[in-house]
Amino acid sequence: MLRNTEATYGSVAKWLHWIMALWVLTAYVIIYYLQWGHGGEGPMRSALITYHKGVGFSILIPLAIRIFWRATNPAPKHVAGMPAWQINASRISHFLLYFFLLAMPVTGY
Repeated sequence: MLRNTEATYGSVAKWLHWIMALWVLTAYVIIYYLQWGHGGEGPMRSALITYHKGVGFSILIPLAIRIFWRATNPAPKHVAGMPAWQINASRISHFLLYFFLLAMPVTGY
């Protein structure tokens, strides 16, 4: 099933989730390699920073697709009997996730 249902996320939402997770991890590994592999200096510095910026900024493409998909495919309903504080925490954490996925590449670039 491609679309979200009331019980679970669809395959498109799941793929977008893992693609973005891989994208964020890739940007992290590049800058980690620069810092710990090269001490933040050396002939690879410029290239690694360019790759890091490119990967980080290009996450805006799947983010835009993910936000569109989320707007047109509502998230599954919360489990019946779930406490209100958990529902609110879920909503706040999802909002913050989207906010930081947008803010990090924009402010970093």
